[in-house]
Amino acid sequence: MEWEALRTLDAGSWFADKYSACRIPTLLDMLQRYRGKIHLHLELKSKQADLPQVVHAALEASGWLSDLGEQRTSNDAHGQEGAGVRQPCGTVPGLTLTSFHLTQLISSTKLLPGVPHGWLVQEMSDDVLREAQEAGLSQLCPRVDACSPEAVAHALAQGFSVRGWGVKKPELLLRAVSCGMQGATVDWPDKALDALKQSP
Repeated sequence: MEWEALRTLDAGSWFADKYSACRIPTLLDMLQRYRGKIHLHLELKSKQADLPQVVHAALEASGWLSDLGEQRTSNDAHGQEGAGVRQPCGTVPGLTLTSFHLTQLISSTKLLPGVPHGWLVQEMSDDVLREAQEAGLSQLCPRVDACSPEAVAHALAQGFSVRGWGVKKPELLLRAVSCGMQGATVDWPDKALDALKQSP
């Protein structure tokens, strides 16, 4: 189906009738709408060789890269060497790129060397840590139910941040917290917030 047909489809009523007017946004639409408002975790999902270049172009066209550059310059001016875009996941505005495909991450780090890149993996073996270090990555994203506090502590000691995936229920979110992860991907942020508030 061509994009001109796709963009007319109802993308919201499956969630609630009040969203029936919602249409599928392009990446550029989304970047422009949320510029300066969020820390964006953007996943490079496919193996298409030009995907990192396409994403870089959209980030540049939307103004995201200039915003992050201004933030880095401001922090450097205040004596915070190495700050700016290399800040914790909660930094707003902020950007982190992730992928299951190491080759895509390597290509993207060459285009966006100051932006954190995270490798989505099944588990954090010594080989995974070594490959991530060699690729210049700053974040590892293991499957939560295959992780342990010891594995997270080891990755943190190697200088990585750790953010989990595969969190399909609140119990797994609490497991991510108990393992010492610094973040996790969920499809239900409202329930996740409630679970975190109710946890000890």
